[in-house]
Amino acid sequence: MLTCKNIVNNLSGYLSLLKSVKWIVTRSNHPRVVDEILIVPSITLEYKTVKMLLHSKKGLDDYPQLYFQAVFQVSADHGVLKDVYCVDKAIEDEFKNSNSNTISGPGIKWQDDSETNIYSDEVNGYLEISDRIAQQCYLCTSGDDYYPGYFSSTIVTEESITLKQINLHNSRSINHKSDYHMRELIIMIPTIQNYHETSFSDYKIGGMRIKFSDRSSAGNTVCGEKITQRIAAEKSAFENSK
Repeated sequence: MLTCKNIVNNLSGYLSLLKSVKWIVTRSNHPRVVDEILIVPSITLEYKTVKMLLHSKKGLDDYPQLYFQAVFQVSADHGVLKDVYCVDKAIEDEFKNSNSNTISGPGIKWQDDSETNIYSDEVNGYLEISDRIAQQCYLCTSGDDYYPGYFSSTIVTEESITLKQINLHNSRSINHKSDYHMRELIIMIPTIQNYHETSFSDYKIGGMRIKFSDRSSAGNTVCGEKITQRIAAEKSAFENSK
């Protein structure tokens, strides 16, 4: 299994590419993009699929709308471009043309041994804690077959890393009303100093924020209890180390 550090290091290459798209979008010679539109870049990894996303919104309180999306499939040691969409077709074409050498052929290289210190020691420490927490439910029960790490989803932005381990096995099945899983672990790690605080968390370990719920059926809460116990142990160890 890949570590969180390895995964976010690999995703940083996609984030750099997405920043170049943001630069294309916000250039003044694209008249459809007005000054008040905020472009929010994010990279999402779910199992073997990487999505580069740009969302636009006219204000901080507005609901973001999809503006640009590129989908890569991670196969062997490369991420191969499968699909590109943009509201503005001219920007879509410019992305393909200006990055043809990067996205064509074998695509973006994925390194299983990528342990470069892209982020600070503090952030890397939180990633290690996240792995130890999420590892408690890897292959714990039905629906816990995560890949390539211990989380079902990893989201990287310019300001934060969000890790999700979600198991909803049988939760929508009418044939398993007393045998289902509804467990959600979400960890948010700021990657900038002045990150805007939110009312996100059930737990705090230093700068990282953790939200956890387990509404699984009776008899299916053992894995969730392992998560809760590990969060408490990691929080205690972190506070005692200061």
